Formats: sequence, structure tokens, C-alpha cells
Amino acid sequence: SGSAGRARHPEEIHRSAGILKPDIEWYLSQQILPPISRLCECIDGTSQAMIAKKLGLDASRFNLRHGSTEIDDNSLVKFTPASFLVDTERFKDVDKLLITCQSCSTSNELKGVFTVGQDKSQIMSGYQCPNPKCDSPNHWGYESHFDLLNILSNKLSVMVRRNIEKHGSYESVCEDPSCKLKTCQLSVSGKLCLNRGCNGCMEPLYNAEKLDTQIKYLKSLFDLTHCYNQYVRFSSSSQDETSIVPIQEVKKMISKQDQALAEALCEKISVQLKKSAYNIIDPEFFQQFFSI
Repeated sequence: SGSAGRARHPEEIHRSAGILKPDIEWYLSQQILPPISRLCECIDGTSQAMIAKKLGLDASRFNLRHGSTEIDDNSLVKFTPASFLVDTERFKDVDKLLITCQSCSTSNELKGVFTVGQDKSQIMSGYQCPNPKCDSPNHWGYESHFDLLNILSNKLSVMVRRNIEKHGSYESVCEDPSCKLKTCQLSVSGKLCLNRGCNGCMEPLYNAEKLDTQIKYLKSLFDLTHCYNQYVRFSSSSQDETSIVPIQEVKKMISKQDQALAEALCEKISVQLKKSAYNIIDPEFFQQFFSI
């Protein structure tokens, strides 16, 4: 029978003269362990299995392989911060910004403020249609830079709003390949899967890190300094440093209208990043916390 069917009043236990005994293991595993695990979840090196062992429970029952926060030394040795990755690797899983040319009606990915030609020294504006057969490639076939600015601004707003809504749905998925349960409900036992008999761990389908990466990808498309740094890194890695164009020359090759467009949209996305403040700690926090 279930736990409710086995419940007894304290007076009934006293009158049983020792026949009825509290299920200590049940209280530890169902009432004590879950809240302690949630409180200690943010502490690196802890896991539900470790806490269960300290409580005298069978740790193997709570050994959530997928959701354990135990430190893996091999992963730490090979770890590379996201800011050190090239954009092609860092933003490989994000939703790409696609623009449909008004002239040739082809849809292409917007690569950035500028693109590099085959001879490595040819710098071209990134805000023009890449289709070689396009009759009017400038500002993607729109009549003016202002029209393109409005289109891109609306697209950015929609993409950011859609991804924020996706994160706000709080949908989780079980990491056990044999289960893959998707739900917006949470277990009282923390990250435990809600499917009966499954020992998997529920993880957010779209967490704050993915949202932050998505917004940073959009910002990278309009940040001239960032685009130039990626251009230098790519040229350096290909051992072709002699053909690197100085940033002053790059700015001369890009029209002032394109630079103004990029600056305006970069500022627009920067506002969203400041609102998010993901992995950013304001220095005033330490002044207030430690009363410096």
C-alpha cells in the first residue's frame, strides 16, 4: 500500500507497545534528504548520493549519474572558457539570424559587420546580400539603410522575446536516454525524474546559459571590434598573418551608414544583456555585502 495507507497516529504507535515502529529510512529519504539536497545543490563537489551516505542511506539509490555535481578532474583540465572559443564553436547551437533579400528573395545568414573575400585582404560589408546573382545586393535589397535598420531591429526584438519566453516556460527533460520525459512540473525530491521507476535527473531544456549565449551571438553580429578580433584570430590560426588588414583600414572599407547601423543595433542588444546580467557581479555587491 502507499505511504498514506501505512500512516498511523502517534498515539496508536504508543499503544502498540513496540509493534508499530516509525519507518526511519522513509523519513530520511523522503522528508530530510530532498530539502537538504536542494540547499546544497549549488555547492560544488556535493551530490545527493553523498548526502544520502552521510544520512546512513544506500547511496546507490541516489547516485544520479546525469545530474551529479561532483567535480570531474578530467573535464577541468580540458575546460575552455566560452569567451576563448571562436564564434563558430561558441555559437554553433544558437538560432541563426536569417535575412531574406528584397531583391532576389533568397534567405541567407547574416555573418557579421563585415565578411572577408577569397584573397583574405578583401573586406566587404556584412549588410549586403551574398548572392552573386542578386541585382541589388546593397542593404539586402531594401531601399535604404533606414529600412534595413527597422527590419533588423524588429527581427532582433522578436528573436530575443521568443527565446526569453522559451526560457520562461521552465520545461525540463529527463537525461536518461530510455526516458526523455518532458514536463514543466518539478519533483519535491529536487531533480528526480517524475516517471515511476526512472532514476534519471531532470534538467532544464533551455536554461539561462543558453539564453545568454543566444543574446551574445546576436550582439556579436553588430559589434565591429568583436568581428575584427575574430577575423584576426582566424587569420592567425591559418598562419596567414601577413594579409591581416589593420582595423583602421577595415573601417574605411565599410560605409559610415553600415557602421552607424551596426552601432545602433549593438547598443540595442547590449541593453538586453545588461537586463539579464548573467554571470556578471556588480562591484557594488561586495561593497554592500562586506560594508566596505
